Amino acid sequence: MKIVNIILSILILLLAIASAVFSYFLFEKREQMVKGWEKMAVIVNQTSAELDKGSGTNIAKLLSPELLCHEKYAELDKNLTQLTQQAQKVVQQRDDMGTTIKKIATVTEMKNIPNSDDFMKIDAYAVAKKNVLDWVTESKERQDGTIKMVCDTASRLGVSLTADALRTPEYSSELRKLDTKIMAVQSRIGSYNDCFTQLAQTLGSGSPDLSDNSYSSSIKSISDAAHKVKTDLSSAQSSLQKANNQLASAQSAVKGKDSSIQNLQKDLKGRDDQIAKLKLIINPTGTLKDDFKLWTEGSPEARMAVQGKIIDINRKYGFVVVDLGTNTKVEQPIGNKVNPVNPKITSNIDLVVARGLEGDNTQYVGRIKIVKVHDNCSIANVIPGSTGDREVKIGDTVYLSSDAVAAMSK
Repeated sequence: MKIVNIILSILILLLAIASAVFSYFLFEKREQMVKGWEKMAVIVNQTSAELDKGSGTNIAKLLSPELLCHEKYAELDKNLTQLTQQAQKVVQQRDDMGTTIKKIATVTEMKNIPNSDDFMKIDAYAVAKKNVLDWVTESKERQDGTIKMVCDTASRLGVSLTADALRTPEYSSELRKLDTKIMAVQSRIGSYNDCFTQLAQTLGSGSPDLSDNSYSSSIKSISDAAHKVKTDLSSAQSSLQKANNQLASAQSAVKGKDSSIQNLQKDLKGRDDQIAKLKLIINPTGTLKDDFKLWTEGSPEARMAVQGKIIDINRKYGFVVVDLGTNTKVEQPIGNKVNPVNPKITSNIDLVVARGLEGDNTQYVGRIKIVKVHDNCSIANVIPGSTGDREVKIGDTVYLSSDAVAAMSK
């Protein structure tokens, strides 16, 4: 029995020793766990403080190390839930910002837009953000450059635009001023081109090519044609002045003879009675023909007797000169005498042109129309299409056709 007591005492002693040893180790582990808890509470507080920065929240105050200590284990779930909610809000904000950045890239028509995940992944966010930011910066520079060029172009057109106004929602009304000016310029250019085309056709230089590549050369061609017309006009004026001087000289010479002609006309009036008497000697029998009558000035008979010549041709200006004028006389035979009669040559009458009228090989050449009558000559134009392939020449005979005489009588 004594031995049993001794063994039990020894066992109790051993258990006491083991209990002391385990209590020591348990106390040490408890100390480590408490220190770890405190460290975790500090880290949670620091994490919530980082999430509070710039967010307008103050969760870190509610998650202080004192409130997260192991002694307040019962309130731990309620307190830590606020950290979870804040983290969820930060994640939601991150996702919204990533989506917004991608929408910005899409709206600005960015090429090679990053995936949505690239804006949320920590290792890909920086590169995706930089790519979008670079693109937006480039788009802004391009926009500013475009606005500046639009303002400069408007200024050259005399329209005042401001860059600030073009960056506002009312930019369209600002641009409408430039559009209105451009439409006015286009209308003006169209009018200029029409005038240039008509001028070119009038000058005989053909229809110009007024496209952008040929505009300058076409305008120069029109200018050269106008200069040539001006030179030709000066030459024509000089020739006309010379002709006028010659005509004035001729008219002066003719005028000097007018007095002599007037004196002769006085004598002719005194011979009218003699002419009447001469009618009786036209016929050998001494009797007057029933159908005989003296020609009068401008009578059809006197006009049918008109016959003249082409004495000059101006091919440059397309007119001819005939030796018929206001002083022209035709002769009516009366026995061995003649009755000089003025056929009254006027402007705007047609003359037939013939060649070889005195011989056997008479040729019809064409027709001319008198446009201006002088004392002893007239200016006439060749009637287009009347000559065919023939050409009017100096020396050709001209006379009044019966239809022309009938028209003059009317």
